[in-house]
Amino acid sequence: MKFRPHPYQKRAIQFVIQQACAGLFLDPGLGKTAIMLYAFDLLKREKMVRRMLVVSPLRPMYQTWPAEVKKWDQFNHLKIGILHGPLKSSVLNDPDVDA
Repeated sequence: MKFRPHPYQKRAIQFVIQQACAGLFLDPGLGKTAIMLYAFDLLKREKMVRRMLVVSPLRPMYQTWPAEVKKWDQFNHLKIGILHGPLKSSVLNDPDVDA
């Protein structure tokens, strides 16, 4: 499925791109994950960033982020690594991990 941002999501993407660091405080279900993936992918293609660190509760970390990457066609090429549990060191050292 192709991600087509709503006007408020476009504004959020612009906000994220224009900041050195940013946080989104939007209600559940408004597409925070897709917004951040879109902004990250754009910055990565422009060679402005290599990786993204996402700080989140465990449930979104294990369920939402991987599901959103699989859901949207534009983000299927991104590789998520989870820095939690006994394998977090190997994730940090994996050059293929994007977020």
